[in-house]
Amino acid sequence: MATQYPTRLVKLGVSDSIRSRGSNDSVWGAMSPDELPKLKTSVPGQYLGYGLQPIRLCFHLMNEASGSKISLEHLDDVAIHHKSGTVILEQTKSAPSSNPASNKSAELWKALSNWAELPKPLFDSVNVFRYYVTPFKSGDLVHELNDAKDAGKAAILLKRFKKKSFQGTPGIGAEPLIAKFLAANDEVCSRVIERFELISEDDPLQAIR
Repeated sequence: MATQYPTRLVKLGVSDSIRSRGSNDSVWGAMSPDELPKLKTSVPGQYLGYGLQPIRLCFHLMNEASGSKISLEHLDDVAIHHKSGTVILEQTKSAPSSNPASNKSAELWKALSNWAELPKPLFDSVNVFRYYVTPFKSGDLVHELNDAKDAGKAAILLKRFKKKSFQGTPGIGAEPLIAKFLAANDEVCSRVIERFELISEDDPLQAIR
């Protein structure tokens, strides 16, 4: 019969005694998943980011019209290809602690600048530039972008973006990405703004359960 004995994992920061099932078992094997100390190589936040794209892929496969095609990490994080030839590009952001929907979010401005640099044939086929964020996050600018569905509102936002007071200190924060976005001509920037769509929700799985 195997001998049972208490073990203390002082160096691992686990102070409670646990019982091993045999003298040859490691202390790790004797612990439940909840008792195991978190390793430095554990990256749950990154996994949530990578795992979100397949979830959105499944959502679109369940909800898009027959004949549409969905791609993953091809044209964007997720893309919806309609039979008509139009495309929806979707950037997916999983942000348990940060806010990629904030006005000066580097993630937001990277998405906007990347969309503005698309090859013209692809750019012309895109009818929605979608910015998907989970869990729910908010910001004044993303809502203004979402509401700017005509040239007049887009022009007002673009005029604000060109102000130095909005861009901030050169080379700091989101400023290089804002400058990169503005480096595209006004027509391109306006079209990105007019076709911008924000979706933010707490639970991306709810819609596919």
